[in-house]
Amino acid sequence: MAKRARVAVRVAWPKGQKAKAKACAKKHLKQLEPLAHG
Repeated sequence: MAKRARVAVRVAWPKGQKAKAKACAKKHLKQLEPLAHG
């Protein structure tokens, strides 16, 4: 799901916001990692 969201963001957002989107994705992944590993 995270991968799909990341791809959607990459496709949907303009290049100027790409870095911001990447940072957001990283933040979300960091928050989700503990849940994923249980």
